[in-house]
Amino acid sequence: ILDETLAKEWEWLVDQVNVHEMAHSYFGDSVVVRDFAHVWLKESWATYMETCWLEDSKGEDEMLYDLYTNAHAYFGESDDKYSRPIVTRKFDSSWTMYDRHLYPGGGVRLHMLRKLIGDDCFWSGVREYVKRFAQKVVETSDFRRILEDHSGKSLVQFFDQWFHSPGYPILKATFSYDSEKREGSFEIEQTQENKEKGIPLFDLPLELGWISRGMRHTEKIHLNRKKKSFRFSMDEPEQIRIDPHSKMVHKLSFNPGDGLLRKQLTEAKDVVGRILAANELAATGKAKNIETIRKAYPSEPFWGVRIRWAEALAKAATSPAIEALVEIVKTEQDPMVLAPLFRACGEIREERINHAIQLRLKAGIGLYLAEGEALKALGAQKEEAPLDLLEKAATTDKFSGLTQACAFHGVAATRKKEGLKILSEATKAGNAPIRARSA
Repeated sequence: ILDETLAKEWEWLVDQVNVHEMAHSYFGDSVVVRDFAHVWLKESWATYMETCWLEDSKGEDEMLYDLYTNAHAYFGESDDKYSRPIVTRKFDSSWTMYDRHLYPGGGVRLHMLRKLIGDDCFWSGVREYVKRFAQKVVETSDFRRILEDHSGKSLVQFFDQWFHSPGYPILKATFSYDSEKREGSFEIEQTQENKEKGIPLFDLPLELGWISRGMRHTEKIHLNRKKKSFRFSMDEPEQIRIDPHSKMVHKLSFNPGDGLLRKQLTEAKDVVGRILAANELAATGKAKNIETIRKAYPSEPFWGVRIRWAEALAKAATSPAIEALVEIVKTEQDPMVLAPLFRACGEIREERINHAIQLRLKAGIGLYLAEGEALKALGAQKEEAPLDLLEKAATTDKFSGLTQACAFHGVAATRKKEGLKILSEATKAGNAPIRARSA
């Protein structure tokens, strides 16, 4: 339940949850999976329908950012916890299947499949699938065969590597330009192969893109080995991209040159291009690259890009990056950006960050979740954390309990003895709202 204030931060979440659950009317309720090995035909589909709703109602930027966010949520689980096939019978409980592989991991694979066979074939196939199997049970092969009928393509290899095998492509790429030959050279390597875990090399149809003299160029390539080189005639490029239309699921490490990235940061038409440019520029730690992000930030139109730029600066954590973050903390007003911004700042223990967040809180943020994340970021400052400010927030009830819950986390993060007394007192009956008690 939202009030007008929380709606500014979470209306998008309520909308997407509702779209997700309504999508189950088709995927999961009308068409039912035969067993939990194929549960992606429910949950991956409902997740992807959120993406399609964003595409239809809000445009391509929102769609691409949702896909980027989903892919990286899945990457995090696959890299940090475990990697499993999307379709598998190896589980102790059916509930263990309901993870980030199933929801965002399967959702982004559906988009990749759509791009592989084209909208006409994909959606006509989906319509037939839903109609033919209404009030019946299905397996993954049922869905695959219908898309094969509509596209005229065998999709066995695609499903084998993307749904029946664990992992995803992790690409490391380099680029060089020979001005005498007017030739650009790409070298792309897959680094994810792990035979012990069953993670394979992938057979990838990729696109390479560049802009020369204001003209966009795209070339299709086939990456089917661990490492492969590609050369193309071109005028000196202004931007260089791998998978410029975000068709393939992969993690990419690619710095074609700082100058090219700085151009991409401000001139790439797609949100993913601008995010990738900032990630690479910030990772260099160079003052000039950080300054480019700082200067570009106020004019960046898309909220999700600003979140990712702030996260890239926080990860860099150099003195110029911290100065840029302090400036952003002082000026950012978007309710969609503020909570993730403060969350990113919480990764840094530093006097300037501490001071900037305190000033912002004292001026009044006026948003439950953003204020809560600011309090958590202050708690992360440990011995420099303002315990009096945190205590006041921890003992002040607000709608939904979100802010108070974050304040409790902030108090705990300080590791101060006095904080234990605040928390212990809050555990007594009636001293904290029910939604904050778990914190």
